[in-house]
Amino acid sequence: MKARLIRFLSATSQKIALRLFLLDEIVRMGGRARSLVGEIMQHPSFAEDWVQLLRFVGSEEPVLLVDIGAHHGVFSAGFLKYWEDVEVVALEPAEAAFRRLQRRFKHDPRVECLNHAISDQDCEREMLIDDGQTALNTFHHYTDSIRKVYSAKHARTEKVSCRKLASTVTLPLDRTVVVKIDVQGHEVPVVEGSLSWFRNVDAVLCEVSFSPEYEGLAPSFVRVAAALASQNLYPIAFQSFGITESNYAFERDVLFVRESRLQRAFDHPQK
Repeated sequence: MKARLIRFLSATSQKIALRLFLLDEIVRMGGRARSLVGEIMQHPSFAEDWVQLLRFVGSEEPVLLVDIGAHHGVFSAGFLKYWEDVEVVALEPAEAAFRRLQRRFKHDPRVECLNHAISDQDCEREMLIDDGQTALNTFHHYTDSIRKVYSAKHARTEKVSCRKLASTVTLPLDRTVVVKIDVQGHEVPVVEGSLSWFRNVDAVLCEVSFSPEYEGLAPSFVRVAAALASQNLYPIAFQSFGITESNYAFERDVLFVRESRLQRAFDHPQK
């Protein structure tokens, strides 16, 4: 009973602390960020993306968002709400998820949907499909521990198209470039497969692993961080997702920003 109470109090304090941190951030930013108050109180894990990105990428900047592993387009749709001038390239390889992505944005000329996975070569390969939880579709088998955490059930496979970033998305010179990577264990091939492409990227929000999540794969954070650092992108924010499963980081969304933007971490709240 004591252990259960301690865990409950710990989880509750973490939720309160996250909300307070996010609210403190939007006090500094004001303007469009104030519309995030409701989302912070109801869905802080979603609000965390926008609040932390707004710290380093101003809402007034013209932005290209490259959403790798777009799934049903939830991230892209949220991004479009908080930045004033946005173009989106949303990439999703799995057929059913891609159809939903297309339907979501079929009337929005700002969004281009591409039915590709991003990898380190142009090819076709088999993807493991979880029809019950399509966000868990992956090229890699989960370890037993992670399979239990997520209740993952990959009942079938599907052949998908893989492309390198450099041969798929041409980056503009007149827009801030933000890249979101959520590819269930395939983040190293995404980044290392088109490394020089990231030279013109301003911010990367990437889901990475800190302990073994996939059979035969080492945790991805160190390699992703080293690769992005070689292109002057550095980790500045480690998000809270996964804390409810373990006090230790096994998976986190990590925000990397260009070296020239790191100073924005020292911006003071508005008086």
